[in-house]
Amino acid sequence: MLKQVVIVCALIAGVPSWAAEDGKLIGLWGSRVVMPAVYTGLVTITALDGGVNELCVDGQCKRWKWNETQGDTYRFELPNFGTVVTQRDGTTHWLQPAAATYNGWATPIRLETKGSRAAGRVAPYTESRTFYLRVDRGEDGQLRAFVRNPERNFGNRMLTTATVDGDVVRFFNSVGAAANEGRFVEDGQGLLMTMYQYGTIALRKLKKGEPAIGFDPRTNSAIDAKLHRPWPDQDWSVADPADVNLRADLLSELLAQIAGHDVTDVSAPAVHSVLVARNGKLVFEEYFAGHDVDTLHDTRSSGKSLGTMLVGAMGVDPKITLCESAPWAKAQCAADPRRARIQLKHLITMSTGLACDDENMESPGNEDTMQNQSDQPDWYRYIVGVPVQHLPGEKGAYCSAGINLSGAILSAKGKAEVYQLFDRYLARPLNINRYHMNLDPAGHGYLGGGIRIRPRDMLKFGEVMRTGGTWKGKRILAESWVKDSFAAHASLNQKDDYGYGWWRQAIDVEGRSIQTYYASGNGGQLLFVIPELDMTVLFMGGNYGNYGTWRQFRDVYLAQYILKAAMKSKP
Repeated sequence: MLKQVVIVCALIAGVPSWAAEDGKLIGLWGSRVVMPAVYTGLVTITALDGGVNELCVDGQCKRWKWNETQGDTYRFELPNFGTVVTQRDGTTHWLQPAAATYNGWATPIRLETKGSRAAGRVAPYTESRTFYLRVDRGEDGQLRAFVRNPERNFGNRMLTTATVDGDVVRFFNSVGAAANEGRFVEDGQGLLMTMYQYGTIALRKLKKGEPAIGFDPRTNSAIDAKLHRPWPDQDWSVADPADVNLRADLLSELLAQIAGHDVTDVSAPAVHSVLVARNGKLVFEEYFAGHDVDTLHDTRSSGKSLGTMLVGAMGVDPKITLCESAPWAKAQCAADPRRARIQLKHLITMSTGLACDDENMESPGNEDTMQNQSDQPDWYRYIVGVPVQHLPGEKGAYCSAGINLSGAILSAKGKAEVYQLFDRYLARPLNINRYHMNLDPAGHGYLGGGIRIRPRDMLKFGEVMRTGGTWKGKRILAESWVKDSFAAHASLNQKDDYGYGWWRQAIDVEGRSIQTYYASGNGGQLLFVIPELDMTVLFMGGNYGNYGTWRQFRDVYLAQYILKAAMKSKP
């Protein structure tokens, strides 16, 4: 079984001399639970005599020969450790089993070959659960409590006041009803807080100056107001804003605004990173709340746009029908002729006509409904079985399960799983070596969103679209596919606002209409492509479930600072 490890944070030194008994609760308390990786060791593949291959993991080895029956994929399953999946071309992944509260993951293993032996290390996804409790004294003398869970954005409206009675702490919600309870331990240096959704959480006060990852926008106030030139690497050349005709003062104002937010304000944006590239050069790169250049961030639904790029990279005809690609769906296709007319283009434009609407909790194809049920672990088969409401292409509706279903067609055409195809056609050509693709319970890579990736690598996808399908001179997508992706194919929130997995939005900046195309994910995962300004912009954040807050990434941060910085520089 997976074991939970509690990493406790240390104490703030001292209590103000004027504080009453309840003063010992004042301060920032923190706790972090980390799910340890099931395996982090070495994987080796050795070519032996006679065409035999030997794959070894954690001291366990198996041998095989490639043959037509087996195909191009070999799987080595290890009880309690997951699965190594390798292909003839060397594409190799570690399939990590689902943790207690999440799904499984596919993680690439980059093999280095020396002679007849190839070796690579597993770097699996590790899930964490972090809680912060911030307590201050209000002007009325009452204690004000604020809870923050960065991973799920849970709790920030739950507690408003607190009282202390000896070692017992009671928390109350906005209408004065008892919400949670806790008690001091270790002479008041620790707090055991019982939360209705997560059980008992062990918290300790943070020391002054100790980083509060996921809580404080910036852990070092000395760097808050100053722009820093991004660090170059083998993929990104860098420049100062002035080098590419961007106003640095506006970017500095943006940085100061994000870094200066009061995190206890429920409308705080919870920005994790902002990256700006112009003319192919990275000119602005800032991280917040403990995130950095190597953090693999959850893309949420912005990962949908990467899935539609995979369609283009593979060169699959968008007019191909689901039913001709998925013989296992024969019965469902025969039951309703409208289902038999669903094409790949309908899946990637969310206009299948299936009873699938993520905005409607009563919809049988709703993403949460699909993911919370256990009768059908294969999410391809689940969504094919929901009723048909409209002719394909007749009406759009936001449907994560439908866009994920495009993976069934891609797997059939590519004769491989989605995570293998993503690696072959996108990740490796873009030199992306670290990512985690989430899996459905049946082991299929999920194209409905959620892949975890470094911000710099996510920005590469925007650059591919901005340049008409290339990266560093190498063609990734056909130029015609990029144009089709940005064209209007469906109306979801507004007329003609959706293409092939990309949102279409014109933004007015001082009387000028700037056309943008963007990938969008819950919490503020926004990848903007602005061809007419030669720009690509990425926001990543953690204000999950609060669209009214993170929409300001587009309407305020992008429009009033970044786009204006580009336009003001024009003669």
